[in-house]
Amino acid sequence: MFRRILVCCDGSQHGRCAGEFAVNLAREQNAEIELLSVVEPLPAYMASPDVIEEECAFDTECLVKKQQQILALAADYGIKAEAKILRGKATQVILDTARHDGADLIVLGRHTGHSMWVHTSQHTASHLLDEAPCSVMVVG
Repeated sequence: MFRRILVCCDGSQHGRCAGEFAVNLAREQNAEIELLSVVEPLPAYMASPDVIEEECAFDTECLVKKQQQILALAADYGIKAEAKILRGKATQVILDTARHDGADLIVLGRHTGHSMWVHTSQHTASHLLDEAPCSVMVVG
């Protein structure tokens, strides 16, 4: 049923759960996995260009480590998996990647609580459910 699963890996525990779920599903479906992490740029008014670049480098380093954990799990099961980190607005980058790479399922973690991050991630999930060119599964 699914051949190419796009997993949104935001570095959180919820993102890890989404990755583990996708690995198990890929194993059952004989599918490939593409891990995608998106680094959203800070608005220019929040920091100087040097601080923005430093923050982006830190985020990227953390995301690479989180992606490697999921890639290792996929490798343990013999699942073909790749990972990428892109910059931009998360919703648009995810949609563009799903279309360009031919994903037939997008998997992302569900965040709960009341923080600004939760509001942002719920907004992203809502837009993906409305606009995705394929099925979307929110894991949580």
